[in-house]
Amino acid sequence: MPEMTPEEYEKFVQPLNDLNETQVEVWGRAFADGKAIVNAELSLERQVLGAFMWWPSLMDEFVVEERFFGDALNREVFSKIAEVLFEGGDGSPISLCVGESPKFVERVYDCFQDVFASKGSFGFYLELLKKSWASRENILQAQIILSDPDRALEALQVMSDVASVTGGVDALNTVQEDFDAHLKVREDGVALISSGEPAIDKLLGGGWRSGIYGVAGRPKQGKSMVMLHFARKLAEQGRKVLFVSYEMDSHQVYDRLLASTVLVDSNLLAKNALDFEMSEGVWARDKVKHAKSLLPAGLVVVSPVDRDVADLYRLIQRTKNKLGGLDAVFVDYAQIMTLPKHKGTEAEMHAALSSRLQQMTMKLNLPVITGLQLRKPDGLNDKKAPGTNDIAGSDKYARDVVGILYIIRSHMEGDDPYGIGSEMLLKLGTSRFTSDGSARFIAEDRFSRIVHKEWR
Repeated sequence: MPEMTPEEYEKFVQPLNDLNETQVEVWGRAFADGKAIVNAELSLERQVLGAFMWWPSLMDEFVVEERFFGDALNREVFSKIAEVLFEGGDGSPISLCVGESPKFVERVYDCFQDVFASKGSFGFYLELLKKSWASRENILQAQIILSDPDRALEALQVMSDVASVTGGVDALNTVQEDFDAHLKVREDGVALISSGEPAIDKLLGGGWRSGIYGVAGRPKQGKSMVMLHFARKLAEQGRKVLFVSYEMDSHQVYDRLLASTVLVDSNLLAKNALDFEMSEGVWARDKVKHAKSLLPAGLVVVSPVDRDVADLYRLIQRTKNKLGGLDAVFVDYAQIMTLPKHKGTEAEMHAALSSRLQQMTMKLNLPVITGLQLRKPDGLNDKKAPGTNDIAGSDKYARDVVGILYIIRSHMEGDDPYGIGSEMLLKLGTSRFTSDGSARFIAEDRFSRIVHKEWR
């Protein structure tokens, strides 16, 4: 390792705190000798490719990507197999070798002959292939960090992505083999977490469950306010909650949180204009100063600069370590997230983000409630009920979520005890629940506060 000052070394090794044990081991291997792919891994790749030639149906049954193959020629063979099968071919060596170079033809027949004993073994060998790819990729990223510490964050993001791919199926069992374990999991029923609002729990079928939810609204209609309200209600029940804001810095979120707790205008909090009497003998500055004990202990608010799903996943893991567990995650909001290496259209990027968020949620087994921005075309009637086709960027978010709570705002004279006349209607839109009820909230923007009011 090149010589460094103590400050440079501290900056260099700090990202290692976010690595898991497997990645630390990989780091050590990279530091020691940085070995590339070995012969055993080449043989494994040929066996998997040969299986596609013997049993083409495996290509439809399992998710295999070109990047899993470390050898360039093996990647070419995989690409050719996928192409032939897509065009209706049989994936046989003869079909693959037409018009190809002698080197390519030789590799095809090596793969065809190296295949393992049975189709039933494919899942096992595929997992080995993915783990070999993960090891190579992590070693490469570790070498990048060693040679260029300034690229450490980018390399760690790739490592996190690798972990999400390889952390899936460790063993393949039949439904009979898994049946007893399934019954044990279901003894207590589906895990539900009360939202803290009875009307919303009724809409959700009992509360939040594992999966992605959307809180959808047009710009400036209260998505952040509603999500922060739900996060605070969960934390007040003793739940452990992470609130991630990509739109506001943490101080703005704290202002809104304090505003809803001590009933002081969040704008006055931001300007520190608190020299006024809220009620007889109660001054705003004193109330805010002593509000610490009123805030929930299990709520973490973060406004990260990095907005990739891999960064979010790592942040969730760190929060779990901080709180000793985690019950729910709020993300404000989905469409502001990024995929740094994505080269498609904006709609394609949002579709990919939606899929990655869903995959992350399945792995975490947590409810993840994210804001969804709705379009507001010119001349749109604000009272028009929003729907899936109003989701900005891509409506794939709507297809990947468990359900969406749509926010509808109106202004109704005499309908608000605070005189603001602002009504907020949250209505569940989903294909997975059958409830057709709705819940109303009276929202007082001045205090960023939501007061529940029964459905009338």
